[in-house]
Amino acid sequence: SPPPKKRTMSGAPELPVRKKSDDDVKFLRDALTNNRHVFNALDESELRKLTNAFEYYPARNGETIVKKGDAGEHFYILHTGKLAFVADGIELGCATVPGNSFGQLALLNHAPHAATCVTVGGEARLWRIDKETFLRFVSI
Repeated sequence: SPPPKKRTMSGAPELPVRKKSDDDVKFLRDALTNNRHVFNALDESELRKLTNAFEYYPARNGETIVKKGDAGEHFYILHTGKLAFVADGIELGCATVPGNSFGQLALLNHAPHAATCVTVGGEARLWRIDKETFLRFVSI
């Protein structure tokens, strides 16, 4: 089993700090700042901590990122590539714009994913944070 998470003085788990290039830090900060409907009350310190917690997630062409009906485990931000959202054999939409995000509804509503997300047309670069970290920073 994994080692227990380190805890802060308040008892909350310590946030991971994952190495990133300066360009990746800027990209994530811009994506989070532009996603004010979810992260609308973060101060500079919180924004830095949240940015540090994101992990890089490379996805192969055709890889299922999330599956309809599964519990939400991560919040994702698209860096490069194309993602299709499909439910019951119907494509509901796609994400192609760097900074597009998904996964928040399943996390916020403690509900299963409403659609399957698959990479299409090549590989995709994503960033993600786990549910626990996401819920510490949301301000809806």
